[in-house]
Amino acid sequence: MDNRPQDEDVVGELERCRQEVETLAGVGRALAASLSLQETLDAILDQVRRLLGPETLSLLLADEQSGDLRCEVVVSPVADRLQSMVIAPGEGIAGWVAEHGEHLLLDDVRK
Repeated sequence: MDNRPQDEDVVGELERCRQEVETLAGVGRALAASLSLQETLDAILDQVRRLLGPETLSLLLADEQSGDLRCEVVVSPVADRLQSMVIAPGEGIAGWVAEHGEHLLLDDVRK
C-alpha cells in the first residue's frame, strides 16, 4: 500500500503549523520589544503578511468616542488612499464586524 499522498498531507500540515508558530513567535517578539505602538503594529502585520501572503492587509482601530474605524496600518499598493479612510460602525464588512463583534471569513469580498 502506498502512503505517499497521506505522507505529503502530513508534511504539508506540519509545515503550515511551523509557519504559524514562527509567526506567533514573531508577534511575541514585537510585543516584548520596546517599540512605539506604530512600530509594534507594523511588526505584527508584517508577520501576518508573511504567514497569509495577502496582497492587501490593513489594521483598523476604533475611535473610542465616535466608534469610527480608522486604518492604522496599511500594506497595499494603494496604501495612501486607504490610510485616510474612515469607516462608520455598520458600514461595509469591517463596520459590520466592529458593530457585531463577530468575525467573518469571506472567499470573495466583492460578492
